[in-house]
Amino acid sequence: MMAMSTTSIGRKGEQWVQAWFEWQGYQTKGRNILTPYGEIDLWVTMGQRHYLIEVKTRRRMEGPPVFQGLTSGKIRRLKLIRSYMVNQGGEIEKSQYFYSFIVLTPSRFYWFPNVFNVQDRFAVCPYTV
Repeated sequence: MMAMSTTSIGRKGEQWVQAWFEWQGYQTKGRNILTPYGEIDLWVTMGQRHYLIEVKTRRRMEGPPVFQGLTSGKIRRLKLIRSYMVNQGGEIEKSQYFYSFIVLTPSRFYWFPNVFNVQDRFAVCPYTV
């Protein structure tokens, strides 16, 4: 059996996350949205809240999941992407956009609802594929 590529695993993770949000009642607005500053893996909404989601799928977990892969440069880029989306969104307020970070591991789903607010804690959900 041939091993899955990193890209293939990442896309499957994004599909799983999209299905989970839809199961929770969120509406998908887009996937793999290209902006001048980078790609948004998933955009979902519920009510007035818009979540721009970065999904990281890991084959295994090394250490705590806290913002794995989020450097200060990446956070600056995510802020530019959010500003771009706010400018494209017409009357949607900047405060209604949240940039979320999700880490999928072989046994857990970690959701950091708002990477720009360090007070937000992550949700942990066990799952099976």
